[in-house]
Amino acid sequence: MLSVAERIIKARISLSLRQPYLASALMRLPIVEARGGCPTFATDGFTLFYSERYAQGLDDAELRGVLAHELMHVVLDSEGRRQDRSHALWNVATDYVINGILTQCGFTLPKGGLLSSRFSLMTAEQVYEELLDRKGGRAIEEFIASDSLPVLQKEQEGDGRSGRLPEVSAPLVERSANPALELASEEPDAEQKEAILRGIRLEIASASGCGSLPGRLQEELAAASRPRVDWTGLLRQWLTDRVRIDWSMFPPSKRWIWQGICLPSVGVPQPCRLVMIIDTSGSMPSDVLSRVMAEVAAFREHFPTPFTVIQSDTRIRSVREYGLFEAPGDEDFRRVLGRGGTDFRPPFAWVEENAAAEERTAVIHVTDGFGTWPDAASFPVLWLVPQDTPSTRSFPDYGEVVRI
Repeated sequence: MLSVAERIIKARISLSLRQPYLASALMRLPIVEARGGCPTFATDGFTLFYSERYAQGLDDAELRGVLAHELMHVVLDSEGRRQDRSHALWNVATDYVINGILTQCGFTLPKGGLLSSRFSLMTAEQVYEELLDRKGGRAIEEFIASDSLPVLQKEQEGDGRSGRLPEVSAPLVERSANPALELASEEPDAEQKEAILRGIRLEIASASGCGSLPGRLQEELAAASRPRVDWTGLLRQWLTDRVRIDWSMFPPSKRWIWQGICLPSVGVPQPCRLVMIIDTSGSMPSDVLSRVMAEVAAFREHFPTPFTVIQSDTRIRSVREYGLFEAPGDEDFRRVLGRGGTDFRPPFAWVEENAAAEERTAVIHVTDGFGTWPDAASFPVLWLVPQDTPSTRSFPDYGEVVRI
């Protein structure tokens, strides 16, 4: 009888032959036995861990399915895309998507995996938002254990097998070295790991040209490959550049004055009106709107400017103006007006008509890009776009795009 390590080697080779686009990942990522903190299979985003006891209870087809499941968590960068989301609920969302992809590819998964046709056309981010709405005020443990999640089975006592498929990450896992499964003599550093994963994703993406990848896998792979930026930092920098001039000799920089060197200081405030246009159409997620509003409000504490907030879908629903040192309160953003279609032209026309000649105007437009664009704009524009907006969506060339 083959040992668990030998069966995993066999499963790895079999998967490489059956699913060639996974061959690179299967042959480049280490697989090690885990001791402690890992009841099934798991990954830290690079290494795959397995529980020998759990693996013993799987037949060959299920073992291939679980190995592919965990491999997908790595390839699709589940942990990196989680950001500040709930770990447990995000793991459920990614399980739904990954299990749907694997089932579409003909894999066999152990009983108890999360699978639902309801999420067949959604990305992991979209599934998470729906689960978050359904969770309500319940604790995450209560929600996951409830019947609210289809095809979720409780742990079966006595046989050591869990009704849940593996977790996204394994923090506190003790490695058990196995020369037959470990592929590298030295642990690569973070930069090397990222380079390996980028190469793997590129190789998998190249298979799409042959029509061998399911559409859902291509979408998830695109989301995993999309650069993640500190959008709040970019927003602050963009705003800073527009409410301060570059340099000034009055006052000079104090940093070098003690050495008798007189250098200009970094910008001083200049007149600038900040206009935030909020796309309140039905396709815009409420949590995205609240996060952006909170960030802009925090920015104004350091860089006070005249501030206007416009809520608009097919037409302007509200216009609220704030003075130089007047900060919007939470109640100002609590009510979202509109939720219809989208036409970007009315708020842009409002800005053109109301911009004062003696002050500069900068516009932040929070939108997913579904709507009718103005032909041009005479003021700088920053498009803040939800991260799960399709990368194929084009935006006008008279603005900068930051995904949030």
